[in-house]
Amino acid sequence: MALTLYNNNLSPYASRNRLQLRAKGLENEIALTPRPDVEIYRTITPTAKMPALDVGGFVLPESETIAEYIEEIYPQPSLHGRDALGRAKVRLFARFVDVYLTPGFNILFAQASAKERDPKKIEEGLAMLAEGLGYIDHYLSDSAYATEGRLTLADCALVPALFYANLIPTMFGGKPFLGHDKVQRYYGRITSEDAHAKRVAEEMGVALQEWMASQR
Repeated sequence: MALTLYNNNLSPYASRNRLQLRAKGLENEIALTPRPDVEIYRTITPTAKMPALDVGGFVLPESETIAEYIEEIYPQPSLHGRDALGRAKVRLFARFVDVYLTPGFNILFAQASAKERDPKKIEEGLAMLAEGLGYIDHYLSDSAYATEGRLTLADCALVPALFYANLIPTMFGGKPFLGHDKVQRYYGRITSEDAHAKRVAEEMGVALQEWMASQR
């Protein structure tokens, strides 16, 4: 079956799946294609969000759903936990990203480009990030990987999100990762010690520079 992932290197969600497929050795199995014009893309998937996976005529949206589908059809090497608790830990990190970090990012991205910034919105966005980063910090193992001692779907969710947690707080006078040292150590280790994580972070950095240049 020919699979195609609609991809944007700037998107933390597309980057989550891109990291996953590379870690599983699927670069030759799943093609990457840029997102078309948004109105055309909306006819492909009504959410018009990144990413989406074309599985041969059916287009599957939502990165977590895509990640689970890929794990089911390509079960080895598994990026799940080894047992029930391990699998729950992996899902927990992705949940923290989706519930706390992403909404905070959305608020702060809007404020970064606003003509007049709203201090209350900035405070709200930073508070959400701080809460989520605190939870992540609590549950992280103090190693190059979030859990299991190897790359899992937890890392696939965390690395792209933490790319932005490193940068966005500094736009509003805060410290990278809002001072959560364990999170910062984890991000530094995995993006230097794991080739797939390093590549995704570098791709996101290039995409961000290109986007910023286009806004001038």
